[in-house]
Amino acid sequence: MNNNNIKVGLVGYQGRMGQEILKILQSKNIEVITKGGEFDGDKTEIFKNSNVVIDFTSAEGLNQCLDFVKKYKTPLISGSTPINDDLIKKMLEISKETKICWSSNTSIGVAITKKIAKMLGLMLKDYDCEIIEKHHNKKKDAPSGTAISLGKAVAEGRNVKFEDVKIYGRNGERKKNEIGFSAVRGGSIFGEHDVMFIGENDEITISHRAFNRTLFASGAVDCALKLLEKKENKLYTIEDLIFE
Repeated sequence: MNNNNIKVGLVGYQGRMGQEILKILQSKNIEVITKGGEFDGDKTEIFKNSNVVIDFTSAEGLNQCLDFVKKYKTPLISGSTPINDDLIKKMLEISKETKICWSSNTSIGVAITKKIAKMLGLMLKDYDCEIIEKHHNKKKDAPSGTAISLGKAVAEGRNVKFEDVKIYGRNGERKKNEIGFSAVRGGSIFGEHDVMFIGENDEITISHRAFNRTLFASGAVDCALKLLEKKENKLYTIEDLIFE
């Protein structure tokens, strides 16, 4: 399927990320359906007439989108955060009939950073792990979804349950095997993540710095097009689409 034959629905097009995604889709000569793509709009036309839908709204917006996915069987890629276990279960159930991809961060660079974090989590099991993330002062969630996904990658590498080792903010002494999170909110910081592995004699830190929204928007569009190529109905990760 070439770009001229693809129709992409865009939910949340009024937002800053939505506007960036819209520009990229238009630059690729892809037809974009936005009618009803407002945060509180009727999304019937978008899901009824699109080959794939991109959602960048909120947890509530994603929940609404999933109802339309279930009805129209339209593939969906979403970068909406934060999400809870109920939303994950809902995505898993609906993805049995329709392709869905959700990611807290659609940057290709972050996907690579997660892969490295998992590898270092395995190799540096005796090192303390701390994750520091920085964002602008209007970000609603803390720690960021990206920071949490990086922590989960480390926990997976160490073969431990994330819920057992995470610590969001610290008050008092550090416990063994914790994966600690610190969140900084200020000014217009776009998005910075440092995953620190600290040993007795050295420290290894992997970092990702976002300079603008273009990398997230570009990654979302790339993943949407790759999702169309997939045959199996399931809940995909961005890593599934990039590395396979």
